[in-house]
Amino acid sequence: MKKKLLLTLSIVLGITFLSASVFLFNFPSKVMAKELNNNISSMMEEIDKGAKNDLATQLSSNPYDYTKDNMYFEKIVDMGYPALPLIEDYIQKSTQNGLREYLLAIASEKIAKVDLKSDGNGWSTAKMFLKEWDRHLKVVPSKATEILESNKPDADKALDLKKLGLPAAPFIIDYLDGSNGEHPEIANTLEYLVKDSKIALFTNDDYSNFINWSKMNKNKFNDLRNYVNKRK
Repeated sequence: MKKKLLLTLSIVLGITFLSASVFLFNFPSKVMAKELNNNISSMMEEIDKGAKNDLATQLSSNPYDYTKDNMYFEKIVDMGYPALPLIEDYIQKSTQNGLREYLLAIASEKIAKVDLKSDGNGWSTAKMFLKEWDRHLKVVPSKATEILESNKPDADKALDLKKLGLPAAPFIIDYLDGSNGEHPEIANTLEYLVKDSKIALFTNDDYSNFINWSKMNKNKFNDLRNYVNKRK
């Protein structure tokens, strides 16, 4: 009887844990997806309202004009890194390749702190952006390693790493984690890249005790690392 009771209790606890795990690991992404979809709808509604009331907006052929003073576009950017995979998926699955998708591509660049038009082969549509984004992510691990292990001064390394954007952050953390020397310029770049990422904060004060910061925060970048590495 006691064995049956223990077995029943174990099964109940197992189911409870599984349910909790499903809730914990699936619920946030569902919430983020819903938030993104709501912001996209509201962003386009704002653009429609603006076009009706502003002749200049109606006549503009520059997609960047539609990001100005659009609070919902800014809300998408403010979602940080967690929005990047969702935006990519949204553009991929969209049957359209118009203004809405273009604005999402702009938001992706702002979140990732990259400029693929200047530093890549360029893009003129959201679908083209996806190809450039994929190409960029494929080379980030090797480029970051190449930059960090080069003989360039740290100031030059920092500038090169900035061009790689937020996707380079996990690899910069690895470098600083295993380094015996002082690299304040590279630490400043890490601070710039992860700021507003919604992953973890990093400041100069954290660099003075980087070992402790790394223990507390390094694993938080695993999702970003996997997102980048899956392109290999």
